[in-house]
Amino acid sequence: MKSLNILIDSDKRVRLCDFGISKVLENTLDYANTLIGTPYYLSPELCKDKKYSWPSDVWAIGCLIYELATFRTPFHSTKGIQQLCYNIRYAPIPDLPNIYSKELNNIYKSMLIREPNYRVTVQQLLVSDIVQRIIHIIYSHFYV
Repeated sequence: MKSLNILIDSDKRVRLCDFGISKVLENTLDYANTLIGTPYYLSPELCKDKKYSWPSDVWAIGCLIYELATFRTPFHSTKGIQQLCYNIRYAPIPDLPNIYSKELNNIYKSMLIREPNYRVTVQQLLVSDIVQRIIHIIYSHFYV
């Protein structure tokens, strides 16, 4: 998941594209262990060559939220992938700008917890107040 793979069509519907490097797993509890993906969205576990699963996708979406809010990725390096991975693993997690709610900043930060077992899950995100409000807004705009 990266910002360049999110499109909005003429009916203002969001479309995801470019699944060229997606990996099919046998079941939802499986882990993958190949290093694929856009470097700026790599999770700490990917940077450590560890097995990865859904928590890495949550991390990438957290990076995407930061990019949408600031027009830059939360971690970067001009010195290559090794320095970028070091920054992903050890640099402070930046806050969203103050124009965004504390609630959004908290949910974004929960997506960028470095230990995947403690990172917020997709299920927890979907039932969170902020996501439920967004779903309600989208539903009422397009389906009522």
